[in-house]
Amino acid sequence: KISMSSIFSKKPLLFFFNLLYIKRSPTPTNKKFEFIKAYKKEHGDYRILSHDLQNLESNLVFNKIVKEIMYIYPEIKVITVHDSIICQTRYRDIVEKIFNQNLQKEFQKIVCRETN
Repeated sequence: KISMSSIFSKKPLLFFFNLLYIKRSPTPTNKKFEFIKAYKKEHGDYRILSHDLQNLESNLVFNKIVKEIMYIYPEIKVITVHDSIICQTRYRDIVEKIFNQNLQKEFQKIVCRETN
């Protein structure tokens, strides 16, 4: 019997929106609603924002978190589902630590940008 655990971000949409907002906004004090309107107007399609948020999420999960797990712990097999990573329960602590460290790095980018 294999026991599986799922590690996921508690508020992924908010996290990725804030990441995108901070990266694109020259003045982080702009109101987020105004940012959304301007983003949609700039791209001419209301779906672009959601696609860009999904791209940020998948980049973080696949190109950073999963890549790090595979490099450091090749014996750990993972399955991803959106913002979740599924692994055997015995590896949960390791995967969760890597997941949270990478989220923290991304949040740090946001905090640094907001304070500058």
